[in-house]
Amino acid sequence: MALTALMSDEDFDELLNDIYGAVTSGDWQKSLRKIVAITKSNKGFFNIVDVEQQKLLKAEFDFQFNYDPNVLMYYLDNPHKDPFYHAIKHVPEGTVYDFTEYIDIANHEDTDFYQIVLEPMKSHRVLGTTFIRDGKYDSTFAINRGREDLPYSPVDLQFIELISPHFQRAVKLFNALEAEKSTLLLSEAMLYKLNQPILMLDKQHKILLQSPQSKKIIRESSIFAENKGHFVIVDGESSEIFSKLILECFEKGFSLADQSMLIEDKTSKEVYRLIFSSLPNSLAVNNLNVDAVMLTIKSNQCLDVESLKSEYSLTAKELEVIKMYFELRSIEDVSKFLGCTKLTVRNHLQSLYSKLRVTSQTELMGVLRLYLN
Repeated sequence: MALTALMSDEDFDELLNDIYGAVTSGDWQKSLRKIVAITKSNKGFFNIVDVEQQKLLKAEFDFQFNYDPNVLMYYLDNPHKDPFYHAIKHVPEGTVYDFTEYIDIANHEDTDFYQIVLEPMKSHRVLGTTFIRDGKYDSTFAINRGREDLPYSPVDLQFIELISPHFQRAVKLFNALEAEKSTLLLSEAMLYKLNQPILMLDKQHKILLQSPQSKKIIRESSIFAENKGHFVIVDGESSEIFSKLILECFEKGFSLADQSMLIEDKTSKEVYRLIFSSLPNSLAVNNLNVDAVMLTIKSNQCLDVESLKSEYSLTAKELEVIKMYFELRSIEDVSKFLGCTKLTVRNHLQSLYSKLRVTSQTELMGVLRLYLN
């Protein structure tokens, strides 16, 4: 069974957006719920533990059955008694595993932990991975099926392997930002840690804060500019759309989902995706309690094309196609931007699928996201 039998390309894109969106929103339930549903699991969870202080920093669960909260509390108080934990505690960070390869749970049926936790929690079958294992923090993720459920298939394992690097990256970013967020303060140092082209703008497009990466893009592009401390889009039509989206963010507030627009730099032929995120009113920007919109500038140059080129022996034309396809996801749109036929784009994509050893758009996007700068 192919991975596409589990979910469509659009659903996969939406899942990755939910995962990365949780870095700033803290809403991991949305992505957990989708993973549980896709894999037909009875629950999913991940945690972050401060190893030095032996303190649980984060625990997220999604259950598909009624459970006794006291059982969950017992588990959270006694994770060291879990045989699954002992089976994989020395497994390197980033490893995806099927616990049946490490442990026969039947050998633990006489233990108190099995009777108190594993049996009532229906934790007989487990797929999991370790997001962080750096000596300071330990973060693990797992999904479960019960005794009467079918074992996880190779496709289920492949799916977890596909999303795991993205979930891992998001959890690490989230963990790094939590200390900063505890002061409810956005600072230049915080943006520097994110290592992305980000600006904080007020309603009049005044730049309240910006990262070094955003300064570089504004300086090098012909479509963006900074005028008297304000962010400017040179193209008139695009500037009008930009202003409307900024205004919408301020009017609808933090409840508004992220908005985006595409814009092309006619000089460099670079295509940018601008992502608008409303910020909570309680967040301060450089110690100023002001309303702001976070603008993230995504460029197809965000792909590490040199690594892609060397690792997969891609031609210059294949690199051009893959950069555009990563942004636009549409053969028709790519053909319009590159001024070639849809057949030409399809032929290049067939070659790319072969070189990158993928069989679907879902898998292709999963691989490409690992090459983001």
